[in-house]
Amino acid sequence: MPYLVETDPRFTNQKQWLGSDYMQQALAGNGDTTLKRLGDGYYEQRLIREQVVALTGQRYLDGYTSDEEQFKALMDQGITFGKQYALKSGVALTPEQMALLTGDIVWLVNTTVKMPDGSLQSVLVPQVYAKVKPGDIDGSGALLAGNNVSIKLNGDLFNSGTLNGRRVLQLDADNITNRAGTLTGDDVRLNARNDINNIGGIIQGDSSLQAMAGRDINATTTLADAQSVSGDNRFSRTTIDSVSGIYVQGDDGRLTLHSGRDITLSGAQVVASGERGEVQLVAGRDIQLNDVTTAWRDNLVWDADNALSQSQSSSTGSEVTGKGSVTLSAGNDLSARGALLSSGAALNLGAGNNVTLAAGENSQTLDERHKVTGSSGWLSKTTTRTQDNVSRQTAQGSELNGDSVGITAGNDLTLRGSSVAGSGDVALRAGNDLRIDTQDEYNSEQHLKQEKKSGLMSSGGIGFSYGTQSVKTTDTGADITRAGSTVGSVNGDLTLRAGDNLTVNGSDLIAGQDMALSGKNVAITAAENQSRQTHVVEQKTSGLTLALSGTAGSALNSVVQATQDAKSAGSSRLQALQGVKAALSGVQAGQAARLDAAQGNDPANNNTVGVSLSYGSQSSKSTQRSEQTTAQGSSLTAGRDLSITAREGDLNAVGSQLKAGNDVALSASRDLNLVSAENTSLLEGKNESKGGTVGVGIGVGSGGWGISVSASVNKGKGSESGNGTTHSETTVDAGNSLILNSGRDTTLTGAQVSRRHGYRRYRPQPDPHLRAGQRPLRLKTAERQRRGQLHLRLYERLRQRQPQQGQDAQQLRLRGGADGHLCRQRWV
Repeated sequence: MPYLVETDPRFTNQKQWLGSDYMQQALAGNGDTTLKRLGDGYYEQRLIREQVVALTGQRYLDGYTSDEEQFKALMDQGITFGKQYALKSGVALTPEQMALLTGDIVWLVNTTVKMPDGSLQSVLVPQVYAKVKPGDIDGSGALLAGNNVSIKLNGDLFNSGTLNGRRVLQLDADNITNRAGTLTGDDVRLNARNDINNIGGIIQGDSSLQAMAGRDINATTTLADAQSVSGDNRFSRTTIDSVSGIYVQGDDGRLTLHSGRDITLSGAQVVASGERGEVQLVAGRDIQLNDVTTAWRDNLVWDADNALSQSQSSSTGSEVTGKGSVTLSAGNDLSARGALLSSGAALNLGAGNNVTLAAGENSQTLDERHKVTGSSGWLSKTTTRTQDNVSRQTAQGSELNGDSVGITAGNDLTLRGSSVAGSGDVALRAGNDLRIDTQDEYNSEQHLKQEKKSGLMSSGGIGFSYGTQSVKTTDTGADITRAGSTVGSVNGDLTLRAGDNLTVNGSDLIAGQDMALSGKNVAITAAENQSRQTHVVEQKTSGLTLALSGTAGSALNSVVQATQDAKSAGSSRLQALQGVKAALSGVQAGQAARLDAAQGNDPANNNTVGVSLSYGSQSSKSTQRSEQTTAQGSSLTAGRDLSITAREGDLNAVGSQLKAGNDVALSASRDLNLVSAENTSLLEGKNESKGGTVGVGIGVGSGGWGISVSASVNKGKGSESGNGTTHSETTVDAGNSLILNSGRDTTLTGAQVSRRHGYRRYRPQPDPHLRAGQRPLRLKTAERQRRGQLHLRLYERLRQRQPQQGQDAQQLRLRGGADGHLCRQRWV
């Protein structure tokens, strides 16, 4: 018998079932020998059926409706493939050979089976090799599949596996929830009497996908949190776990989401990827296109003084795209945050109330501190502390683009830090206010460095000090910048119309052809960027100093100091200059010694050379603070004509640029104002210092020896302040004619209007008010210093010496008066 397993003919109604002997006979010309098969035709067809279901989740492969038809077609394709590549029956296909497949086939594979008596026998078994298609089972959950799958429930439907209708998938229930599952078919129809929830799952159609909910449709991309701890170190991650996707792939595919109340997408994708694929979202109430936030944070701790903490968060917006038309319609509000809406044809957004297109937020933080201690010489050490704190927040705007773009709001239309771009015409219309605005971005930094030296240190000449020195520098800064919006058409017209107020603030409008703006009141304004910086330096010194003193000793100190400076000088010329200084100091030391010899035994001549010991402390602090505001004007550029009309009120252009290749027409029912925007700067500084020393010295000269006691104190403070204002002018540039038309006044303050050809016309006559806008820079400084000194000398006979002539301690300072003139002041 040519096979091991034979089916009882009574069970098969005496039918002769097609078997793989058909394939063996066709391949006999390849030199293949006829081997025993595992089973007869009926048994083999059952094996094929089981393999197809296991591989694809379908009863039949595409195009087949019976087992025998499918078996024969697969064997025919296997025969063709085997002859093409000279394959031998019984040998399984290699991965390289499987990669050559262009369709599904059956191939005979040699398998060893164990007989009832324990013996082994080799037989041929038909093996299905099927090309993977979208929707085939992948082992990720339960499977329900068929050509047409229809499920109707009185309650809720929950899916986390695969529902696959090769032709039609139709689901009807109170609530439909697809959590990390897959719903696929050529034609997918979802009907929920309440809600449809797609949570990290895939809903995919080929020709069409229609989802209708009596209440809400929610599509939410899920996030995964992970944390790890190692000692004092902590790490955390928030990443996208599963994208919520609703897709149609056919060239003429149509994707429709329709809800009685709200449609909410959170980091989700709604995509018609076919060449003419269309997308339509219709909500009885609100459409919300939200973002989700991924993040990471690292906290590294080495010890109490050394640590690093940094983090980052990123916005992932929702996506609604189609190569055909894309339409979003909300009965109430339509909002988007960091979203992408794209159409290869017409992109249309409409809301009965408000349309708000805003930016998502990305952020970064850094907090780092370190402490380093080391030796800086014999019996001394240096400790350096640093700390850096940085925080940044940037905008990730919503992006809308299409061949043509239309946005309509029954009430307000607001665009913040986002873009709208079209190849053809672009039109934005609002029943009330239309505002093209900016999104705030923030940056703040603080950097601290403190260096402290303690122990034995050089005093600068022949001597040393024992004490502490510290310098602490702190720099802080904070910026607020405005990320403007961009609205434009590459080759078409740009139209903005507001039922009430139209405002363009710190943003750009661009039209390849004509640009027309209209509102009861129109304002083209400049946004304000802000910046603040503070620089603080604090110094403290205290300790004992032992140094060479006296007239000759001081000169020798200068020689040593100048020699050290010469060695550390950077260039050869600077080294030469320091060398000259050292030589002159040596000359002075020699002169002091000769003067001492000349004076002989005069008792007052007792301080030619000596040693002084003093204790002192000194501290100072200086602070500088600056603030700036910078105008970020709006820019309107039209390839042909530019017209701006305030139908019932004023037209104001502040610090902005208006330009047209052809005509410019500015018209206001009341006032027309073209004015400049202000840029301001503020500088404030103050410094203060205080300190004192007490000391004792022993000096020796040709007149004997003496003891001196000294004390000194000082205290000072100063300040500076300044402010200034500059202006960014408004410019109007027309390639042809320029018309300024107002029902009342036309005012130009810090503005320029020009046209290259044609004419310039002002209404009403006479010419408008023209004023320049500029303010002066003001600077004010003040400085005040006080010092006091006391010197007492004792001789061999401990007598106080009276000075031969009066001496006054004098100090000359320059200070700024209230009017900025310099005044001389003397302290006696």
